Amino acid sequence: MSFPLALVAGFALLCYKSLPRNWTISVRPRSPPAVPVPPPSILHLLATNDAPDDTEISRIEEYILTLEAHLIDWETTHIDSLSPESYRTIQVYDWEVQDLNRRIRRVGSQDSFVLWHKDEFSIDKKPRHIAMLIRERDVLRKSIANCRNILAPIRRLPVELISKILRLVRAQSTEESSPWILAHINSQWRACAIQDASLWSKIVIGTDYYRQNFKQNFPVQILMLQLKLSRCTPLHIHFKWGCIGKTDARHFWVLFNTVVPHCSRWEHLTLDGPFDPLTTNPLTSLHLLRPHFPLLHRLEFYADETWLHYPAPLLNIDCFLDAPNLREVLLLRPGVAYVDIFHSPSALLSIPWEQITRYRAAVPAQVHLEILRRTKTLRECQLMVPTPSVQSPSTPILLAALHRLHVDDPTLLDFITAPALRELFISHSLTPVLSFLYRSDTPQLTSLTILRGHSFPKFAEILRLCPTLRHLCISLSIDIARTDSCVLALLTSLRDPELCPELVSFCWNDISSSVDSTTFDAYASALCSFVASRTTGTLRSVLLYFDHEYEYDPRIDELTEWEHDKLFVRVVHMRSSRASEAGPLFWEVVNAP
Repeated sequence: MSFPLALVAGFALLCYKSLPRNWTISVRPRSPPAVPVPPPSILHLLATNDAPDDTEISRIEEYILTLEAHLIDWETTHIDSLSPESYRTIQVYDWEVQDLNRRIRRVGSQDSFVLWHKDEFSIDKKPRHIAMLIRERDVLRKSIANCRNILAPIRRLPVELISKILRLVRAQSTEESSPWILAHINSQWRACAIQDASLWSKIVIGTDYYRQNFKQNFPVQILMLQLKLSRCTPLHIHFKWGCIGKTDARHFWVLFNTVVPHCSRWEHLTLDGPFDPLTTNPLTSLHLLRPHFPLLHRLEFYADETWLHYPAPLLNIDCFLDAPNLREVLLLRPGVAYVDIFHSPSALLSIPWEQITRYRAAVPAQVHLEILRRTKTLRECQLMVPTPSVQSPSTPILLAALHRLHVDDPTLLDFITAPALRELFISHSLTPVLSFLYRSDTPQLTSLTILRGHSFPKFAEILRLCPTLRHLCISLSIDIARTDSCVLALLTSLRDPELCPELVSFCWNDISSSVDSTTFDAYASALCSFVASRTTGTLRSVLLYFDHEYEYDPRIDELTEWEHDKLFVRVVHMRSSRASEAGPLFWEVVNAP
């Protein structure tokens, strides 16, 4: 070896020994082309939810194809060249993320399992080069997904269809803030929402509605904007004040004073407590202002036990005397235990009862009777009595226009005559029903509902007085035995085809806790015999509700084996664990006033 060659070899050996021990020589894989830049004409669509036109749609589709080709090239360059262990790590991570997302959709993001696994599956816990590749890949996939979202049909719906959706949501949603949420979808939806004044007609005034940062972001500006957007549309004003305090009281009165000047547009007024009768009582201010309510049609007042400790003058509602279109007065929340706050008739008699067509309240019997004497056009009412009535009968009150009646205390029927009655809902005992039907002479009664029934005297005679009955619903009391003689007699009488010849639907609600398993066969046989006897008649629907203790009893399941072209039989096990047996709620079927 010549001297120059030996010198070069020695220099190379010295350089090699100076290299770090963990240093390796590798060939750098070829890099994919740069990420394509979106066309300038679609940049605004990526930043908003606006609808694209036909030209923009074609450009977006071309850009999506370009991004997909770039993603394939990127995966070929970076993913396919990984070692089997690294490739497997990415696969496992993808499976974990998919499972976690499915659980989030099912149980929510605040589930304890989800919160723990979010940290457990964190990408930061992966090797750094793997985490970097996953992030780069997800960025490319998200870019493609964002472009595909631009082509989503929801962005290109016709204006007429958007307006229809907005009105359906307003009619069916219980969330009062739905107009504000729907107006954030995109500019087209926002324009439709702003144009439709009826979407903004329900105004809720209460801390539950403005619950986020309420004291920092005072909602009077929101209220003023909603009043402006509603324009001249009739309003539903809902006072719903959940928090009581000095600061909240000041907020309440500012909001109250903002909406009161628009009382000429109030069509539906709801006063929903718990109000503090001394600090946040809207009745007091309305009594002093004596405003005119030319459009007010419905009044709802739901108070709680707080009012029981204050004097009756705080319940003065004579402010509604000047309401020529008032037709509905509801003083009892459906499905909630009632509170007797109207001790004296004077608290309610200032309402113009002669024009009321719908009435629902829980007051003493004498208050009910005094109100009914003043009504002339009443068509629907629910009479709840906090304590049983023990008054002696007097001259019955004629309710000539009454179509729907629900009484919690059956003795009230001794005071009422309703010749035009169509639907009767009665609780507990049927004893006064027969004399009521004879006295009222109601040949057009089409629906009879018995709630929490525990005795059925002269039931067959009652049905004979109702030849036009089409809907019959019976709910047993919880303390009556299924095999009680009166229950079996009731079911046996229903087999007579001359009773209720026009019966179309039958609903049976059995929540009884008392049962004798040795004689249960007679009960099941009576039900089956009734269903069999009606297969050739007008009966079309049978709904049977049973307590969960018979969820798997084969004798109950046999009731659904009736197969007939015109008759539908369904057994609903209340609180059943079997999803296939879920059915409509009993109270939805009853649909009491």
